[in-house]
Amino acid sequence: MKQTITVDQLNQLSDSGKQKLREWWNPEAFDLYVDTKANELTIVLPRMGGLLNGDVPVVIKPDNGLPLLSIGQMIEFLDGEKLDMPYSGKVDFYGVSKTGEENWYVGVDGSDELASTNHVKPELCDALWSACLEVLNK
Repeated sequence: MKQTITVDQLNQLSDSGKQKLREWWNPEAFDLYVDTKANELTIVLPRMGGLLNGDVPVVIKPDNGLPLLSIGQMIEFLDGEKLDMPYSGKVDFYGVSKTGEENWYVGVDGSDELASTNHVKPELCDALWSACLEVLNK
């Protein structure tokens, strides 16, 4: 099962979509991301420090990073728990289900700018990305 989007999928975002994603993303240790300045795929590495014993990982957000979103991150994005942005509330994520043996179904109800849409793909990751892409590019 595919776990993250690809660089090609990330490149489907408009410039404003990339900015929205960059603002939303709160990196965690070992997130995969693309450094858009160096055009390299890399990983968020924790830095040790922060407490006296030095065992607390500190994550620094890369200035030029765009994340290769995981399935969990896309669900969080669509569900809106971490979405404190001007475009929040534009979508009502109402779930993920398997349709028969072949496809994953991601349903979203739109408001104002977004229509209600269903995203059906063989890979769960791709169905979730299709919904995220629609929200980010609006």
